[in-house]
Amino acid sequence: MSLTQLVRTYRQGRTSIAVGAGLGAVAALGSTLLMPTLFESTTQLFVTTTARTADGQIAPDAGSASDRVRSYARLATSEEVLTQVIADLKLPITTADLATRIRASNEPGTVLIEVRARDEVAANARDIAQKVGEHLPVVVQALETPSDGNDAV
Repeated sequence: MSLTQLVRTYRQGRTSIAVGAGLGAVAALGSTLLMPTLFESTTQLFVTTTARTADGQIAPDAGSASDRVRSYARLATSEEVLTQVIADLKLPITTADLATRIRASNEPGTVLIEVRARDEVAANARDIAQKVGEHLPVVVQALETPSDGNDAV
């Protein structure tokens, strides 16, 4: 291979790299501009167990809040909670669609539930997170209240 051929090969390779990088940058910019903006809002719930015996002690069958909090987090996207959120906010979507916009989690070792709601409108994300935070304790209370009427949560 002569020096001229080597220089020609180098220039062709450099041009290909530059064209490829340029096309990649244009594709990334295009996809970024076409992608909808999503806003996220977060609310936190502190879980406690309030079932008490007559002398004020925590009821032995109540379980600790940290044991139950993972289950409670999963209820954030339950039909019962989401139906109430949709009704309150008059959202034109199904509970299945709303469930895809909500994430609830519990950091191990804590009794906090973090609810994250995403939407293309910031106010909607905020309102959804707040309404889930309002309705989740109501649903949990209904599930945890024994049939004799004593509060378990």
